[in-house]
Amino acid sequence: MEKARSEPPLAGNRDRSHQRLSGGGKQVSRTRPLVRGLIRLPGVNEEEAPRAVSEDLYQRIVYGSGDDVLLTDLFGIDTPYSEEAERERRRLGALEWSVLRGTASDAEQREYMELNRLLNSSLSARVDEVAARLDSER
Repeated sequence: MEKARSEPPLAGNRDRSHQRLSGGGKQVSRTRPLVRGLIRLPGVNEEEAPRAVSEDLYQRIVYGSGDDVLLTDLFGIDTPYSEEAERERRRLGALEWSVLRGTASDAEQREYMELNRLLNSSLSARVDEVAARLDSER
């Protein structure tokens, strides 16, 4: 009598995208659908049910920077910077405007150089700073 071979169960076979099933002397290949996504779990004081995040939010989390992730509604913060850093960044923007126009004093140019070194930004943060400065000039 020939012993039947036992295949590992589908759920326990996570490394394969499909599993061969024996049936009536034929081998059938069954493909599992690829499911990807992130589930947002409610906070301690929230009474929402867990839910899948939108495709846009998924893309931002998976392919964005750490700052991009922190600034999503998943974390509920508006900026990755402290209040002091925000003040210094606004000052840097104002000084930069003076430096670019050629109206900055020597002391303002030194302050600009020091703040620029201190507040070394990511590219996305720098874009936000420049956009805020342009909005304030309108």
